[in-house]
Amino acid sequence: MKNVVISMFVFPWEIDALERVLISLKEASCFCDSGVRYTLSITLDITDKKTDWSKSTIPSSFFRDKFENFKALCNWCDIDFDYNEQNDCFGSAAKRRKDSIKYKDKCDAFIWLDPDMYFPMHILQVLNVGLNSIKDKLYILTPELIRYWDSSWDVIVNKNFLNEPHNHRDYFDMYSINKVAQEIDSPYISKLDNGTIKFGGGWFTCISHDLMQTATVPEFIGEYGPDDTWLTHFSYEYNRSKRMVVISQHVMKNVVVTEIGKKYIVENPYKKYLSLNPIDIDAHKSKVWEEFGAKLKEHISKTV
Repeated sequence: MKNVVISMFVFPWEIDALERVLISLKEASCFCDSGVRYTLSITLDITDKKTDWSKSTIPSSFFRDKFENFKALCNWCDIDFDYNEQNDCFGSAAKRRKDSIKYKDKCDAFIWLDPDMYFPMHILQVLNVGLNSIKDKLYILTPELIRYWDSSWDVIVNKNFLNEPHNHRDYFDMYSINKVAQEIDSPYISKLDNGTIKFGGGWFTCISHDLMQTATVPEFIGEYGPDDTWLTHFSYEYNRSKRMVVISQHVMKNVVVTEIGKKYIVENPYKKYLSLNPIDIDAHKSKVWEEFGAKLKEHISKTV
């Protein structure tokens, strides 16, 4: 039996998106066999750091109540729901770091999932195949994408979308991804050539336990930062130092995920009733990039 932890961090105004994701996971669980046991580890932020509750029309208890009610959707898995109340877990990177420590030696893999993702109902079924067939100890297992940003992402773009322009997400109907999944046929999992690593952090990315413990989510990245870029660069440098492909990436064929496209983005109704404090994310990222190269070199020297 494989044990997998799905890590999510959610702000209050993302509560409806979380509900949609949990419903989709519940539907996906109906196609699973009994070979993998999942734990949903979700942290809801209710601190005053981002939301000034004293000036907000909607109380934090509204979001707490909804969050607690979601447990009824999770009877297919174990649940680990908690709250960021003391600013000890403020952001997706902090959540992934926290879970990697909490579940060290207690699981086989971690999944990083953001609440704005859309995924097909067969994703857990194919994921289970990968989890039970991949022999590598240090690996990343990802879905495929629609066409994103530039041609460097084409290695994980689904074959049906390779001729689309790079702004594919602007007009793609994310509700159509189950149609792509209908074409699933063996082999379900493919391995990227020559140690290629390409993925996004919260795109239903599955990372082996041993790789998470080796690469870590370093403290200098902070609460919200380029943890996916860190893991990508770490993997390349680790393989280069070993002079062989030790860390590998595998892809679930015809299992396509995407973030919400521009044509479907609407104003979040909760934000009108919440007093939100500005946070300078760009300044934090700039500081992270200043340290990135030196920290990576230092970490590689400790692990190789």
